[in-house]
Amino acid sequence: MSQESYKAPRSGHGQRQVVGLRKEQVMKLFPRMRALMDEESGQDLIEYALIAALVALGALAAMGSLSNQISNEFNSIGNSL
Repeated sequence: MSQESYKAPRSGHGQRQVVGLRKEQVMKLFPRMRALMDEESGQDLIEYALIAALVALGALAAMGSLSNQISNEFNSIGNSL
């Protein structure tokens, strides 16, 4: 934007309106945020998701160690044939 097309607000009047508008918007958000914090319906879903993630991590860790053992067993069977 060029300097010629930009018009600064006189005596900060426009700035006060913007700050006041933001403050009003923030004040409207507080009750909504409080309602979201008090709501407990989604907590069960989050807990189940965390448990599923822990089970998946445990399975991946177990598969990592078992994969070497299974590979060794198949190699020994293949060598004996």
